[in-house]
Amino acid sequence: STVPTIKGIRVTSSSTSEAASGTRMALGQMIESVNCVHLAGKKVTLSFYIRFSNATFTSFGDFAYNLNEFVTTADQDFGTTGATRANTSTLSNGSLPTTWTKYTKTITCGSAMKNLAPRFLFSDLANTTNNSDLWYEVAAVQVEEGEVATKFEHRNYGDELARCQRYFVAFHDPPLRGVFGTSTIFNRCATPLPTTM
Repeated sequence: STVPTIKGIRVTSSSTSEAASGTRMALGQMIESVNCVHLAGKKVTLSFYIRFSNATFTSFGDFAYNLNEFVTTADQDFGTTGATRANTSTLSNGSLPTTWTKYTKTITCGSAMKNLAPRFLFSDLANTTNNSDLWYEVAAVQVEEGEVATKFEHRNYGDELARCQRYFVAFHDPPLRGVFGTSTIFNRCATPLPTTM
């Protein structure tokens, strides 16, 4: 496998200790239902590159990655509500790759699946001296129909930005227009958006 030419996202801990048996150092992303509901009952392949700061994360359990399936579009978290299967695979603690390594996983989605969510996490908590002592990085994550992981699809910056702005836009100096009051409680205003949300 070749090293991805894009930067990965680094995941580290926000604290040095937590209660036992919880999940720590987790990364996940829900896929919008309209982009995956047509995959219900079909084979889907997750592919990604990953690397770790250490081959062994002391006192942590194995590293898990999966494609969570949800049966309702109302689910907004990664809990068990509405989840039919987690489809979990693991990388053994003690032999975690410290250089970019590609992994793939193929599942057959349930017939009632409405949402998919790739997720990467450590459970079985451990104490660390500093928040940033241990980390992992994930890059080139791709979910696609079929049993073959194709080459990662690169998009130009403008196209990717427009796609992201369907879900989130930050206004540092809100361009409010036509502000007017409708009662003693509510006010209304128009805010132009760079793309349809």
